[in-house]
Amino acid sequence: MSFQPGDRVRCVEDHDGMPLVRYGSVSTVATEHGPVTVMFDDALGGDIVDLVDLGDLEQIAIDTIVLRLDGDDLLHDPALRSGLVALWEGEADRAGLAFEGIHRLGHGLVATSDSWALAELVVAGSSWVLVARTDPASPGTVVVGAARPNRWDT
Repeated sequence: MSFQPGDRVRCVEDHDGMPLVRYGSVSTVATEHGPVTVMFDDALGGDIVDLVDLGDLEQIAIDTIVLRLDGDDLLHDPALRSGLVALWEGEADRAGLAFEGIHRLGHGLVATSDSWALAELVVAGSSWVLVARTDPASPGTVVVGAARPNRWDT
């Protein structure tokens, strides 16, 4: 993947065994193979840059904003489930993602036995659905992220 100065990026770092998600903007690209200098949003004064390997960066997009939360009660309790939308919106805002609209689906609509559609989103003119689901690889973990809606024309 190639980056340009000004691109919004995300980097997941290991912080004492816990993932730490950092967002920032590409400052300079030395070569097409990296490393890249990134000005992270959480840097004091915004004038500190870090050298980051290309493999550690993801370009910000609607489908890269993902929350992983402990506690599958977040899916089973309607009040907690509807609160996941606000948590995801906060993360999207922190990432610098702009979306044109969001339509909450109340306490969510059952999509499958282990997933719920929580909201409809419009990003850059495209429709997306905010989905919360259990992580089959990590029991008790809930994953919240945007996905393309399934549409079938007849």
